[in-house]
Amino acid sequence: MKVIEVLKGREYSLSEIIEYYYKIIENRVAIEDIDKINGNLVYGIQIDKILIEKSGEQTIESEKVEIISCNLELVREICKVLHKNLVSPIHLVDVLEDNISKLFKLDSKVRFVENAL
Repeated sequence: MKVIEVLKGREYSLSEIIEYYYKIIENRVAIEDIDKINGNLVYGIQIDKILIEKSGEQTIESEKVEIISCNLELVREICKVLHKNLVSPIHLVDVLEDNISKLFKLDSKVRFVENAL
C-alpha cells in the first residue's frame, strides 16, 4: 500500500482539537484472466482521526477501504466529498455503501459485461 495524496481537515472545540487525514491509497492487485495474471493498480481511501485533548493526550482512530476503483480521478472526487463533510473513520464504510450506485454512475468507464467470452 502506498499513500499518494492527503487532504487534511480540522475541527475545534473548547476542550479538544480533532484532525482528520483523508488519504488516497494505491495498491497493486493480481487479476487472473484465463491463463495469465495481470497486475493492476487500484485505489482506496484511508481516514485517520486524531483527537487532541486540552491535556495533550491523543486518541487515534483509523479506517480504510483498500479497493474502491481503478479510476484514480473517481477516488479523488470521493475523497474530496469525504473531506468537505469531515466524515469520520467510523462512517467511511457506511458512506461508501450508501452511495455506491452513485459512485459507479460517475465512473463512466465501469461496465459489467455478461458472457464476455
